[in-house]
Amino acid sequence: MRKIMGSRRLVTTEEEKKKETRWWQNSFFIFYFFFYSTLGALFLPFSLGT
Repeated sequence: MRKIMGSRRLVTTEEEKKKETRWWQNSFFIFYFFFYSTLGALFLPFSLGT
């Protein structure tokens, strides 16, 4: 019984880890996109002015 519980706990922790990494990747991608969009908005007038 203990072995089954342990394996189940391992599976759940693995799934949680996957969810965490997926969420982290999504948030990082959103941050990346937001950062570059703001950078573009800042540098676009300069590129148009020159």
